[in-house]
Amino acid sequence: MASLLPAFCLLGMLASGSPEPHDGGREIRVLTYNIHHGEGADGRIDLERIAGVILATEADVVLLQEVDVKTQRADGVDQAKELARLTRMHSAFGANLPYSGGQYGNAILSRHPILRSENHALPAGGSEPRGVLVAQVNVPGCGVCRVLSTHWDHRSAENRLASANALRTLVEEWTEPAILGGDLNATRDAEPLKTFTKSWTLLGDEAPTSPAADPTRQIDFIAYCSSCSSRPITLTKSGAIEEKVASDHRPFVAVFRIGASASED
Repeated sequence: MASLLPAFCLLGMLASGSPEPHDGGREIRVLTYNIHHGEGADGRIDLERIAGVILATEADVVLLQEVDVKTQRADGVDQAKELARLTRMHSAFGANLPYSGGQYGNAILSRHPILRSENHALPAGGSEPRGVLVAQVNVPGCGVCRVLSTHWDHRSAENRLASANALRTLVEEWTEPAILGGDLNATRDAEPLKTFTKSWTLLGDEAPTSPAADPTRQIDFIAYCSSCSSRPITLTKSGAIEEKVASDHRPFVAVFRIGASASED
């Protein structure tokens, strides 16, 4: 478990658990992680290792990308359900691409009940199909929140810009707090993220996440919808986890404070 020690060091900075704030709301810890179908830098597919990284962060919600479900390369394993079993969390999966006898896409894990989930296709032109998985999660102390996991096109800035606009449109009529995590394949100064941040707020300072062994740029982000919630949502802390082996991306974790809904007051 030596590779998890940096994760525990970061947790010391973020503080443990999800304490109840004084305003009647709650703190919620969110992790985004491109797991590279469970394959690490050593070439091994090891879901127990990925689960260990997740558990070390003590996340309430986990937003995963590059998840295999019953593919040949994953030996027929439903990785979303297996990671849910290993972490004792609820799960949802959004398939974007038939692959190797199974499906490939994004997943969400949650300590709290997932009320419903829906996968939305994103623009990808002639490239690999892309999507955003949206789940409604009932978080004790702050009510229903929407959480989103997405993976944008790595080939085309035009497709990434189209995805940014699609996500801005998606939230136009939402009233619940919404938190998104994903591999956006773009840096903060790129036009897709400048467009995206007209409706969403990206978290924290620059925290390189790719490539995992020696990261030079941040392309994995967590954001919250700054225009769609009637309840206050603020960032407490965020940062990348110094995990170099389990995947080809580093995980990124954030802690939010979400105000209570009227029914929770």
